[in-house]
Amino acid sequence: MTPTRPDVPRLARPLLAAALFIVSMLPTAAAAAMESALMHFLTSGDLRGTKVSISVMDVGERLLLAEIDDEREMIPASNMKLVTSAAALHTLGQDFSFSTKLKLLSVKEAPAGDGLPALVVHGDGDPAFGAPKVLEKAGYNVDQMLGWWIDAVEETGLNRFGQIIVDDRVFEHGEKQRVHPTWPKNQLHKWYCAQVMGINFFDNCFRVNASPTRTGQDARVTVYPYGPFVQTEMRLVTGRADQWDIITRPDSNRISFRGQLRNRQQQDVAMHDPSLVFGEVLKHELSKRGINVNEVVRPAGDQRLPDGKVLHKINTTLQAVLNRVNQDSMNLYAEALLKRSGHAITGAPGTFENGAAAVRGYLAKRISDPTLAASIKLVDGSGLSRENRVSARALVEVLRAQASSKSFRPFIASLARPGEKGSLYKRFTDEDELTGNIYAKTGTINHVSALSGYIVYPEAGTDDKARILAFSILVNGHGLGAARNVSAVSIREMQDELVKIMDKEVVGELVP
Repeated sequence: MTPTRPDVPRLARPLLAAALFIVSMLPTAAAAAMESALMHFLTSGDLRGTKVSISVMDVGERLLLAEIDDEREMIPASNMKLVTSAAALHTLGQDFSFSTKLKLLSVKEAPAGDGLPALVVHGDGDPAFGAPKVLEKAGYNVDQMLGWWIDAVEETGLNRFGQIIVDDRVFEHGEKQRVHPTWPKNQLHKWYCAQVMGINFFDNCFRVNASPTRTGQDARVTVYPYGPFVQTEMRLVTGRADQWDIITRPDSNRISFRGQLRNRQQQDVAMHDPSLVFGEVLKHELSKRGINVNEVVRPAGDQRLPDGKVLHKINTTLQAVLNRVNQDSMNLYAEALLKRSGHAITGAPGTFENGAAAVRGYLAKRISDPTLAASIKLVDGSGLSRENRVSARALVEVLRAQASSKSFRPFIASLARPGEKGSLYKRFTDEDELTGNIYAKTGTINHVSALSGYIVYPEAGTDDKARILAFSILVNGHGLGAARNVSAVSIREMQDELVKIMDKEVVGELVP
C-alpha cells in the first residue's frame, strides 16, 4: 500500500550529533526512500506467504515514512500491552499508586459476630503485591514484606482473630474473570496464564524447585508458598533425562509431579484463587508467632465492611507496574491495568469487559481518526488472546499520541532497551549498528511476532529536543502452510534488520 502523502513542511528536527545537520530534503522523497528500502529488503527474502504489516512515522512532523500493508488487521500478541499501558496512564494518571491495606476490625465491627476481632486484607488490584522481582528491586524480599504485616498485628496485642477477610472486590472474581475465556485451555497452569485477582500475591504462581537425588529415587521438590492450602503428589524420580511434567487440577491447588529428572530445575505454576491463597499464607505466618485465626473468608459481593483501623499498607507505583508490563511482558500486570482502568471509569468491580471499554474511551479521545481508533479490537489487556486485532498503522498512532502527551516520559521509560534487562536484552547489542536509541515492545505467541516502539535521536545527548520515529512491525503466519519453514528466529532477525534500515535511512539524510 502506497497512499498519497500530505504536503507538509520539510523535515527539520535536531538529531544525535551536534556536528551534524539536516539537509534540505522534501519529506515525500524521504518517505519514499525509506519505504522503498524496506520493501526491497522484504522482497529479497523468502517469506513464503507470511503476512507482514509495517508503519513508520516521524512523530514531530506527523509524517508517515513507510506504509507497507499498514492497515491490515493483525494479531498483535504482546504489542497489545502498548495500548493497554497507554490507556492506563491516561485513565489512572502517572502519579497513581496501587495500595493494599491490612485493617483491624474490633469485636463490635467484625461481621462474624463470634466475639472475636477480625483482620481485613483490602485489595486494590496490585499485580506486584508480594512479587519477588519488584520487592528485590526495592531492596526487600517476600519474607520481609510478610514480616511487616505480622509485626503490625503483633503490635495490637491481640493473639486471636475470628477471620481474615480477603476483600478483593475491586475486581470481579468469578471463574470467567480470573482467566480470559479465549486463553489456551491447555496452558492455564503456565505462569503467563496466571489468574487475575483483586488481591494478587507472588505473581499468582507457586515456585517449584526440583533437584535430583539418587537414580531411581524420588526427586526433591520444594514449593513456595507452601502450607495446608497446597496438596502435592510425587511421581517424579531421579533419572537420566529431564522429562517431567507438572500437572494441576482445575479449581484446586493440588499439584502433581511426574516423570524423571536429571538436572536441577525451576518452574512457576499458576495458583488457583490467589486472593484466598494469600489469606491462608497470612494465617499460616501469624500462627508461627502464636497468633491464631479461625478461618479465611471472602465477603459477599454486596456486603459492606466497616472502615476499621489501617495497620499497614503496601503501595506500588504505576511506573513499577508499567516496567513489568513492557520490559518483562508480564501478562498478569497488563490484565490488572486493564481491569483497574475499568474500575476507575465505572466504579464497579473491574472486568475484562469494562476494562476494554475504558481503553476504547482512551482511543476515541487520543486518536483523531475515529475509523482508525475503532479498528483496534482489544479482547484482553496482555495480547495473549488470539482474538485481538490491531494494524501497524493504528499502533503507530497510539505511539504518536503518547509521544505528544504529558505521560510520555513514564511510558517510554517502561519500554525495553537493547542490552538492558527486558525482552530486548540480546537484541541490537552492537553499539555500531544503530545511531538512534531504541525503546520498544516485543510480542510473541504461536505464529505471531511483533516489534513496535520508538527510535529516538536526541540533540547533543538530551531528550528535551529530539527527533522521534514511531514504528510497528507485525508478522503473522510464519510456521504455517507455505510458510511452515519460516522460523520465529528468522522473523526476529528480519525485524531487527528492518529497524536498522529505518535508522540508516534517517541517518542518510545527514551530512557532515
